[in-house]
Amino acid sequence: MSVDGLIKKDTKVLHNRIMQDQQENKHLRRHQRRECFIIAIMNVLERSVPMEGVIKEISAGGVLFRPASTYLLNRKGERISIVMGEHKISGKIVAVRPTGYGVKFLDTLEDEEVEKLIEMHSIDRQ
Repeated sequence: MSVDGLIKKDTKVLHNRIMQDQQENKHLRRHQRRECFIIAIMNVLERSVPMEGVIKEISAGGVLFRPASTYLLNRKGERISIVMGEHKISGKIVAVRPTGYGVKFLDTLEDEEVEKLIEMHSIDRQ
């Protein structure tokens, strides 16, 4: 392959990565996300609807919550609470994606609190 061909290929790969990051809003995130597997319940406050599911990512600013149901309703903007064992955190649904609900916490957690939640509630999936 020629040098020009390699440059075009690398440029295309870089472009695709940038577009994917923009779709996932990674360029807007202020807090580092941590992958996890935490069984939780998300309560939609206005409708008193509890949803069992899994927190797949957590940060000081929010979580990615995947309900156990096979479909996701557009609940963007709704206030919720996330319950992990004895821990309850209030938030708001800011994104609805095929991977789950993006939830922003009303109050930002400290990094130590995030570590504690992962340590106490995350299930080792190895």
